[in-house]
Amino acid sequence: RIKFDRSMADSISNYVLWNGEASSFQCSGDECTKQVDMSSLSDGHHSLEVTKDALDQDGLAVGAAFRSEFMIDRQDGVIANSIQKLPGLICDNGAQICHKATGASWFRVQNVGSNWSEWRRYNETTTKWNAQFSVPVLVQYYSRLSASFIVGDCLTKTGERCHASWHEEMFLRGEFNDWGNDNEGRMMLISSFTWGINVSLSGFVRTR
Repeated sequence: RIKFDRSMADSISNYVLWNGEASSFQCSGDECTKQVDMSSLSDGHHSLEVTKDALDQDGLAVGAAFRSEFMIDRQDGVIANSIQKLPGLICDNGAQICHKATGASWFRVQNVGSNWSEWRRYNETTTKWNAQFSVPVLVQYYSRLSASFIVGDCLTKTGERCHASWHEEMFLRGEFNDWGNDNEGRMMLISSFTWGINVSLSGFVRTR
């Protein structure tokens, strides 16, 4: 249902777009409605738009377009849920990446510590990949003007999952270890994307 702040021209239904196309909206006065069977909609992005050329009952154009988007994801994937850890992303004993990213249009892959792959169109459920045991794998997805969807996984030689991370290692530097000139300060990966260290200090010190 679309509600306007004034009565619209009889032609308004021509300017109400469903997934980019004029659709069978029923319009009267200041509102337009459409019944949609959700089970008939495909997974992925959907949009509802009123174009800037829509006219009110006095013949004046609204002047600015209105657009609303939503996404359907029956796979419970990484775009809809914006998660960072996905056990099973590394599959086939490290020989493939098993995607779960409904709504993505591009992706790239990285073994942490190595370079990113080239961006590739997202049109496959699996991608051949050479994962290294106990080395996290990151996959970055691009979806609808955002590339902020990054998910990781890690697999050991025994088939167990290990913690994913952005980095191979992290180091706490501060006055207590001469700003890294001493080895004390090396952090441990204690959970996916979470590093920690125990340090005993007797007073205020600067760190970074």
